[in-house]
Amino acid sequence: MNSKFQSLFFILLTYLSVICCSKEIECSTSNAVKIPQVMKDYFYYKEGTWWVYKNIKNSTYDSLWVSNVNIYNNRGKGKEGFGNPDNCYERIVMGIEQSGGDSVTEFFTRSLSNFVVNNNNQFAFGVSGRDIPTTVEWNLILFYTNNQLETFNPVRNTSSIYIDSASVQGKTYNNPIEVTGSNHIHYWLFSKHIGLIKYIDLDSNQWELIRYNINQ
Repeated sequence: MNSKFQSLFFILLTYLSVICCSKEIECSTSNAVKIPQVMKDYFYYKEGTWWVYKNIKNSTYDSLWVSNVNIYNNRGKGKEGFGNPDNCYERIVMGIEQSGGDSVTEFFTRSLSNFVVNNNNQFAFGVSGRDIPTTVEWNLILFYTNNQLETFNPVRNTSSIYIDSASVQGKTYNNPIEVTGSNHIHYWLFSKHIGLIKYIDLDSNQWELIRYNINQ
């Protein structure tokens, strides 16, 4: 094989290698890595879901509802981002609307998705919103690895743990997730199949769930 032919052969192999490696994965429900069911049980709610909260400090009321839900099956981006590039992943984004009350916090969205952090696949639940007086936007992120809730987020200095039970407005909820340490909402309490049942905002308003309609 002469040198000219060797060069052409090498170029052809390189071209074919690039074509093969850059081939897009056709992502669908059938080949996407699913969000763990334990996360869906606590955090995923469909349209038609709503919650009404009472401010214990002054007996005013606030309501939240799921206005839209989008489910994506996306190829991962790799590195410190969304998923492994060799896989497809399910991702859910829930739009949240809010009305009434005197809350200093406005909720926007909730989402469930996959991240790659320190080379580990982790699924994350996120809540985003805005501090109304200052217009500063914020978010809360909880991570699950191997279906286990991570108890500490060093970036945001938040603690998240399962507790045995909690009583809110005379109703007992078993095994809720308690989150403390976040900057814009000081305290969160999430219940399985119900969602957010209690939170304390920047003005120390304690909002407790009094009525709800759940669609999972």
